[in-house]
Amino acid sequence: MKNMKIYDIIIVGSGPAGSTAAYYIQDKSVLLVDKSDFPREKACGGGLLNCRDWSQEFENFKNIEGQFEKYEIDACEIYSSTCHCFSVPTNHFFDQVKRFEFDNLLLQEALKKKNVEWKKFSVSEIKKENGVYILSDGKEEVRARKIIGADGVGSRVSRFLGNPPITLGQAGNCLEYDLHCEKLTEIVHLFFGFRGEIGYAWVFPTKNGYYLGLGYTGKTKRSLKYYLDELLKECIAKKLIPENYEIKKTFGGLIPVMTPSKYCSQNVFLCGDAAGMVSQWSGEGIYFAMRNGKKLGQLLNEENKNFIKEYQKIVRGLLFWRMRLVPWIPPRFIVIPFCWLVFKFVSLPRWTGVSIFARKVLINMFSRRYKLPKNSFYQRF
Repeated sequence: MKNMKIYDIIIVGSGPAGSTAAYYIQDKSVLLVDKSDFPREKACGGGLLNCRDWSQEFENFKNIEGQFEKYEIDACEIYSSTCHCFSVPTNHFFDQVKRFEFDNLLLQEALKKKNVEWKKFSVSEIKKENGVYILSDGKEEVRARKIIGADGVGSRVSRFLGNPPITLGQAGNCLEYDLHCEKLTEIVHLFFGFRGEIGYAWVFPTKNGYYLGLGYTGKTKRSLKYYLDELLKECIAKKLIPENYEIKKTFGGLIPVMTPSKYCSQNVFLCGDAAGMVSQWSGEGIYFAMRNGKKLGQLLNEENKNFIKEYQKIVRGLLFWRMRLVPWIPPRFIVIPFCWLVFKFVSLPRWTGVSIFARKVLINMFSRRYKLPKNSFYQRF
């Protein structure tokens, strides 16, 4: 035990947040651990919003771009519940990718770095002895001077920091069908407030058919399965999906939309979903996970820093406006008035300036186009 290697940093979780953090950490020994073998399935629609700009921001994404299969989405139709509101024509909305492939490519890119190792390891316990963190899976231990918790909604590292388990009121609850069928439309359809619940439903074209899903905040009147089947019926009636289809997969889970009260100490940091890095507007998480991972990795390259103070700046810079207005208020109290105001205005006659303005606010917030980088492929709606 005395000769056991002590890593500079152990990253728990090898998804986009953990792999990107590892990629950007220089000259420090890094061990990436994950409870799953890679490649692995991930319950996610796999939408990379505005990703034609990502290669400007993420070097690891630039290195793998062109190596993964993607399905391009160009236009979108917006509904209030089931009533059509307006259309959003665009030159490129997002690419839909398979997380099985995409996440593995990001991990392999991180493992090309000489300072990064990987191990299948399911963390069951974390303790600290003499300034060193000891992580156990019940059979063996690994050790490090710093820990990054990129281990998702049920983060073991978050619990170690003293945060309680995430509750339904602090998260979005999602369910999705992977439908294989003939495609009747190549357009995304978004149903805000479907069946009167707080959240939205979607139809995403894929190579083999559609991802049909919904995400709601807080407790719902009926089960998510009930609403998803209702959505399927509605889409068939609107001729968005054919009557003949096959449900290949059903998947879903919790999406964090609040920030834990404690997301860092001097040597322990939460990142990605574990830190609540998901947009309250759209449920988008992959971009924010990678941005969070990059910023944290770069911070840990610096010496003699007050890591708590500096990481707080990074997290707050990511959260405010880019992801949500008030990070620590339950999402229902943000989403309900926002949806009411927007859809009150978008339903006004098309010629009114208020209606046009409200539509632009909605789609720019949802698609993250209110703040674009220089030389962006995109433009604001």
